[in-house]
Amino acid sequence: MSITSSLFEMGVAIPSWTCGRLWLLRLGYYKLTREKEQAEDWVWIVDHHIEVGEEKCLIVLGVRLSQLPAVGSCLTHEDVEPIELCPVRHSDGEVVYEQLEKTVEKTGVPRAIVGDHGSDLKKGIEKFCQQHEQTSYVYDIKHKTATVLKRELSKEPA
Repeated sequence: MSITSSLFEMGVAIPSWTCGRLWLLRLGYYKLTREKEQAEDWVWIVDHHIEVGEEKCLIVLGVRLSQLPAVGSCLTHEDVEPIELCPVRHSDGEVVYEQLEKTVEKTGVPRAIVGDHGSDLKKGIEKFCQQHEQTSYVYDIKHKTATVLKRELSKEPA
């Protein structure tokens, strides 16, 4: 912004980076806490993130199947909706299951849940799917690809 302002001799005050960061945090908080539409076509994308010491957060992003981008396009951050952020000190399958059940209050039961095969996530999602037969568990392709690639690259050359 500073370069643009000086280039066009605009003579306007430039906000600091902290100002921009605070606005982004406020926007993210608003998107996280605003009311979500109850629908049967939600897909949740779940993962543990922000592991700091003993704490980690289960983050749940959502996208409606009816609002997916056109064929040939990729999802962008504008396409997904932050649904839940659950910080915990201890996570296992039962904790993840309870977090997912709590999230149902915001969107309704999802059509699918996309996640990796981390032991606590996998157990929690599988239990959730047993209780909600309309929900499918989809293995996250990014993690699947990384696992296959790691296995292939770790083989000793002939």
